[in-house]
Amino acid sequence: TETFAYVTDDVTNTVNQIDLATFAVSNSLSSAAQTLDLALDPTDTFLYVTQNFGTFTNVIKINLATFSIVGSGILLAGGPGGGIAIDSTGSFAYVPTGNGFSSHVYKIDLATFTTAATLTTSSTVGQPYGIVIDSAGSFAYVLGGINVLVKIDLSSFSVVTSTTSLSANNDGLDIDPGDAFIVYTQGNINEANFQDLTPFFSPGAAIFGFSGNPRQVAIDASGGNAYTTDLTGNTVTQVDTGL
Repeated sequence: TETFAYVTDDVTNTVNQIDLATFAVSNSLSSAAQTLDLALDPTDTFLYVTQNFGTFTNVIKINLATFSIVGSGILLAGGPGGGIAIDSTGSFAYVPTGNGFSSHVYKIDLATFTTAATLTTSSTVGQPYGIVIDSAGSFAYVLGGINVLVKIDLSSFSVVTSTTSLSANNDGLDIDPGDAFIVYTQGNINEANFQDLTPFFSPGAAIFGFSGNPRQVAIDASGGNAYTTDLTGNTVTQVDTGL
C-alpha cells in the first residue's frame, strides 16, 4: 500500500507530503517559484515538480528520502508548463509547454537529469493543460487549452496526429487503464467528456451536471470510475464510465 501522497500549492510555492495513515501534512518543502504539476518515478525514489517561471518552465527533482531538492532545476523555454508524465521504466519524463504562439514537448533523461530532445507540436495547442502516457508506454497524449488533443509516438518522438474537434476550452485529462478512452474536463461549460481512442479520436459521450468548473480528473485502476474536482462547486464528483 502507498504511504504518502504529494500535493503542490501554487499560492505558497510549496510541495507537501501527506501521511495517508493520519491524513495530515508530514512535510512541506518551499521553493523559489509557483509549483504546478508533479510526477513520481516508478520506484518512489524521486518526485519531479514543474514550476511557473513566466515565459519558462522549471523542473525540479526532489529526493523523497530526505525530502529535499537535488541539484539545479531544468529550465524549459516556451511558456508555462502543462503537466508532467514519466514513462513506466522511469527513464524519461515528458513536459509540454506553450504560450499560445508555439507549443513544445520536452523529453528529459532522468538518469542524467538533462533535456534529451525537444518536439515542436503546434500553435493550436496553445497553453497545454495535461499529458498522459498509455499503459504500454508507446504514446503520449497532450491536451491543449484551445480544443485540441495531440497524439505523440514516444519511440520516434514525433506527432502522429491531432484533433481539434474538442468542443470547448480544456482543463485536465486522464487515460483509462485499458487505453480505450481519455476523459477530459471542460470548465467553461461545466462538463467532462470521453474521447475514444479506438477508433482514434472518435468523440465519445459528454458528462453533464457539474455545479461549475470541473478541473482535474483521475480514473481508477478498474477504469470503471472517474473522479473530477470542481473549482466553484468545491466538490469531488464520481462518474461511472460504463466499464
